[in-house]
Amino acid sequence: MKKVIFLISTVLFFGCNNKSAQSGAPSAAGDFERVIPPVFMKDITERANFFVTHFWDHFNFKDTAYVHNPDNITEQAFVDFIYFFRYASPDKIREGVAKLMKSAEADSVMFAYFSREAEHYLYEPNSPFRNDEHYIPFLEQFVNSSIIGETYKIRARYILNLARKNRPGNKAEDIQYTLANGKQGHLYGIKSDYLLLIFHNPGCDECRNAMDMIRNSAEISPLLRNGTLKILAVYADENLDKWKEHIAEIPSNWINGYDKSLNIREKETYDLKAIPTLYLLDKDKKVVLKDCSVENVNEFFKK
Repeated sequence: MKKVIFLISTVLFFGCNNKSAQSGAPSAAGDFERVIPPVFMKDITERANFFVTHFWDHFNFKDTAYVHNPDNITEQAFVDFIYFFRYASPDKIREGVAKLMKSAEADSVMFAYFSREAEHYLYEPNSPFRNDEHYIPFLEQFVNSSIIGETYKIRARYILNLARKNRPGNKAEDIQYTLANGKQGHLYGIKSDYLLLIFHNPGCDECRNAMDMIRNSAEISPLLRNGTLKILAVYADENLDKWKEHIAEIPSNWINGYDKSLNIREKETYDLKAIPTLYLLDKDKKVVLKDCSVENVNEFFKK
């Protein structure tokens, strides 16, 4: 997965001093003219908002050679584009995505290309850019597009419905869990300032790695000790014998339960596209971080 983080950061924070970029001269590889924010824009969010709403202003959406370029010019440009999302405001992200996808409707090949890139970078489990909030605007444009047949919109509507569940700022879906001793509890019955919710599979190497990082976290450990944070580990599948075999892998000061009713799986109350899946909730069970990494949780508590 290509990404030019240093170049992007340089442009975003310090401006671009590249003469060919400023003059709009295309590169020998056939690159298109990149926009440059006005010099008076100093605020990071203001500059990011400019980039996401004007990034594709000089791109020729009728030239399908861009989507077949062996140097991946358009793919790299797309990665540059979505990189700015982390600094831009949500309304400007929606505006920028709408502008991009409306322009891409100039050619069905171009529209399909950007739809695939959005899914690859913003939805696939192994992408470092994975983010439902950033992917939702693309899905909304796809399902509302006049150049896409209804048959092709079925999957997009399904993913959009999942992505809209448990969004940051909204209350999380409740979960009834069962402990090893048979006692039951539910997510909303856990009292703490913060709750780290972990969906895992027993014997999963990635889950074990994430749990080790949590155990060794200098940010999480003191909060867990003083009760500010509690951790609920949930197994959402049906192999109860395997879950019992791996009970000892879950720290004793975590709440370790399984979904006896299989509601999470059958009703898809949570989108478990990858395991482990982590959510950070506040005391009112509103989602603070969705489908996040342990690093994201550490960064949140550092601040």
